[in-house]
Amino acid sequence: MQLYPSKSQVYEMLQCAKECANRNSASYLTFGEFCIFATELKRCYERGIPRPVQLSRLLERDGEEKKRRNRKMSKGIPKYEVFLGGSCNPTTWRQDVAIPMLKNLGITYYNPQVSHWGPELIELEFQAKQNAAILFFVIDNQTRSVASMIEAAYLSARRRKLILVIHAYQGPGQKIWGEPITEEEYEDLTTGQMVLQDLVEREGIPVFESVPIALNCTAKVLRENISVQDLGLKDFAQPVKMAHVQLGDKLIKLREAFDALDTTGSGELCLADVCMAFRILTNRNLSISDLRSIVAGQTGVLGREVKDIPLEQLNVNFEQFCAIVAEFKCCESETHRLWELVLAKTTRLLETVVSPLTKVLGISYVSCQHRDLQH
Repeated sequence: MQLYPSKSQVYEMLQCAKECANRNSASYLTFGEFCIFATELKRCYERGIPRPVQLSRLLERDGEEKKRRNRKMSKGIPKYEVFLGGSCNPTTWRQDVAIPMLKNLGITYYNPQVSHWGPELIELEFQAKQNAAILFFVIDNQTRSVASMIEAAYLSARRRKLILVIHAYQGPGQKIWGEPITEEEYEDLTTGQMVLQDLVEREGIPVFESVPIALNCTAKVLRENISVQDLGLKDFAQPVKMAHVQLGDKLIKLREAFDALDTTGSGELCLADVCMAFRILTNRNLSISDLRSIVAGQTGVLGREVKDIPLEQLNVNFEQFCAIVAEFKCCESETHRLWELVLAKTTRLLETVVSPLTKVLGISYVSCQHRDLQH
């Protein structure tokens, strides 16, 4: 289907579906709910809804951070291709996995995790981070990594080339530095990881779970000089597209329109009311012929043949209502695409006819003027 929702978009849809259906579990979507989710996401892709400009960028001033960013690089400081950021002691992912792979791939790197750290390394680390082609961050579950989460979120917002790996925490009681974490702390740390992933995915950056896969993608980004957002399923990355778009509210609006016309509280609408609900939702009319063309013969939607049954005698529940609305929107989108295709072909045809004709007329006009001058 070529749909690439973010983790937060899926979570939002699950929560909204749970609320609309008044069910206890938020672990699944019904077929009708999935149809709405997929249809709205696809329509957003087709329309290309722009991402809102962040207020922080509108209000950016030439502050201290900007001065640090623009200052000249000290002489003798080398430029590394990859900066290995994220969780440090007691993690060993750098020494065990990242550094051996990067060496085999012939990629230069800066490792800020040293056995004896001193203040003199602050400037060196800063310069390495500022000038690295890729910032490779691992948020491991062996540490709390709060500072690293904040830094990774900041770097993604600055549109740096960020490769991010997140290892989820195991649960309450897991030991960090020999100390078991409480349920409250586990929820806080997990929420921090979820917020980080949401912020990064809103920039179109895929988030990884495997360090080796992320390192292979790092090599591809460097080798082919592409953006991190260009990584796809063939690279074993989970691409994300238009993660800033909210989708759950569409399902809520459908529920509100359905309930507004279900005056008896039966949980069903006649198809005539479906037309009314569609007009409430879109401010457009859904004709009887359009509705029949959608539901006629679709036993998978209504469970029976509907060709010869009056609309007033047919009832649909909310699940079926979602499927019908999604089907009509798909038909509408297809009609719009066909119309755009016809317009494009007509334009090209007119160009091939009008352009030569214009040249001929121009030549004829010049010839006539020339003859008039001679006479």
